[in-house]
Amino acid sequence: MWLSLLLAIPIMIAIALLLFPRQIIGLYIDLLAPAENAFIVALAVSIMRVGAIANLFDGVQKIAYGALQGLQDTRVPMLLSFLSYWCIGLTSGYWLAHE
Repeated sequence: MWLSLLLAIPIMIAIALLLFPRQIIGLYIDLLAPAENAFIVALAVSIMRVGAIANLFDGVQKIAYGALQGLQDTRVPMLLSFLSYWCIGLTSGYWLAHE
């Protein structure tokens, strides 16, 4: 039961990012000036789609991390976090930035 409640939060955030990207972007830039901000809004909407999907995976990772810490197993979460953030995340980010 707790797992489904905890997983509901990243799912709701992902749904909000997918359904209301322009409203969220409108909190940061002026949407009433489309000539100046059209490219920025289009780019931000596509990035928010990626962010919504990444939020789901990050939420699952955080829930698993907390569950394993509750079992007093800290080695596995440390290794998974190192592998996820430093090995996969950093190298793929570097590769995507310089592609």
